[in-house]
Amino acid sequence: MKKIKFIVFAVALATMLQFNAVYAQTSTFDQVHLFQTFFEDASMSRTPYGQISLRYSDYDQLSSIYLPVQAAIPLGDQKEFQLGAELGFINTNPEIGDGESGLSDLKVIGRYNFPTSSYTKIAAGGYITLPVGKEEAGYGNVNFGGFGSVRHPLTKDVVLTGTVMLEFLESVNDDRESSLLFAVGSIYQVSPKMYLIGELNLKTEGDYGLLSAGMDYRLSPDGCFRGMLGFGLDDGAPDLALQVGYHMFFN
Repeated sequence: MKKIKFIVFAVALATMLQFNAVYAQTSTFDQVHLFQTFFEDASMSRTPYGQISLRYSDYDQLSSIYLPVQAAIPLGDQKEFQLGAELGFINTNPEIGDGESGLSDLKVIGRYNFPTSSYTKIAAGGYITLPVGKEEAGYGNVNFGGFGSVRHPLTKDVVLTGTVMLEFLESVNDDRESSLLFAVGSIYQVSPKMYLIGELNLKTEGDYGLLSAGMDYRLSPDGCFRGMLGFGLDDGAPDLALQVGYHMFFN
C-alpha cells in the first residue's frame, strides 16, 4: 500500500510540473485556505483570520468528532510572518469499550513567506504541540516539525499547492518517531464566490493517506462556508472524513 501511495504522489507531482509556467497569473487565491494543511501552506494573508469547524472521522474500530478553533495573525512590515494556533475538543466512540472526551493539545505554528520575484509563493515554518490535552483521548504529547510549502498560479482559475514536512512525534512508549508528510493540492475558482479544493496528503509513518475534495463559498466580505469530504487510502487514515465550518476574516 505504501508503494501505491507514493506512486500516486509521484504521478500527481509530475502532472503539476508538466504545465508551462507561461500560463501563470498573479493571483494565488491567498484568501482560500486548504483543509488538510490549513497552516502548513504558502498563502500570504494580509489580515487576521480564524475558523471554527466540526470534523467527523470514521475508522475501522472507532469514530470521532473533533471541534477545533484555528486562528492566525500576520506580522511584519510586509505581513511576511504568520503566527497561528489551534485548540479543540475531541470525542471518540470505539466499537468496543467506553469513549473519551476532552481537550486536544494546543498547536502553535509559525511561518515565513519568502520574498520572490515570480508569481510563485514560497514559505517555510514549524510547529510544536503543547501537552494540555487529555491523555485518555490520545493527547498529552509534545510533537514538533518543520515544513516548506509553495503556491503556484497555473492559470487565472487554477492554483497548485505543495508541502513537504518533517515531523517528530511522541509515541506511547515516550519514544520519538520521525515522519515525512508529502502534500499536493489544487484550488479551482468556479466563480468570484466559490472555490473547489482538492488535496492528497501522504505520511511515511502510520500508513496514512487521505484524498479530499472541498468547497469554499464566500457568504459575505468577512466570512466563508467551507465543507470537505475525505477518503482514506491506507489503514492509518479514516475511511471517511467529513468537515464543515465557518471561516472568518478580521479586517
